Amino acid sequence: MKAIESSKSISASTSNVIVDSLNEAIDDLKSTQDLIDRTRSLIATVSSGSSNPKPNLPMSEQQDQGKPNTSESGSGEPGAAGSSGGATGGSDPWSSKEAMVGYLESQGVEQMFAVQPKPWCPHLETLQPLPPEGLNTKAVCADPNCGDGKENWVCLVCYQVYCSRFVNEHMLMHGINTGHLLTLSYSDLSVWCYGCDDYIDNEVLKPAKRSAHKDKFGQDLPG
Repeated sequence: MKAIESSKSISASTSNVIVDSLNEAIDDLKSTQDLIDRTRSLIATVSSGSSNPKPNLPMSEQQDQGKPNTSESGSGEPGAAGSSGGATGGSDPWSSKEAMVGYLESQGVEQMFAVQPKPWCPHLETLQPLPPEGLNTKAVCADPNCGDGKENWVCLVCYQVYCSRFVNEHMLMHGINTGHLLTLSYSDLSVWCYGCDDYIDNEVLKPAKRSAHKDKFGQDLPG
């Protein structure tokens, strides 16, 4: 009996170590994915030539950008009050790649890299036609206990909208429960495949991207 109890104790201890290791790995993946998503969102904003909406910044930084400029010039013109954007004189801190790089550096990013999406994946075959009314990038998470509207994705199979893994993971859970693996981000209009665990960029995705871009920015997708 003592040998059995000892074996159970060792097994439980080993399981706890494995669970702790997996949780640490998940946290690392979330941090990396968060950086990638923020970078892609900033790049999409600069490339579109649109200064509104802003990338997903902390609320304190969003509020600072809406305050009058209190720099030494004393002009009182609207500008970036915070130091992260490095913009003064009423200029838009997201209007240039230099400003974007400055923001990333202020967040402690020492090395930047480009995310190269896959040109094809087998799950593109599950893509369904757009609904007649198109996409609504302002839609909130469809989960009745969530309703978050800050960082959502739309399923490209059934076109339900759910929040990202950095909010309440409802789109991830939707993919697991339904097998719907293709999703489009309403933040930066990128497409993610849960089955391939990668970003996807293929011509058949253009209608969905165009619809989302038109709704989000009020203009057609460049190119």
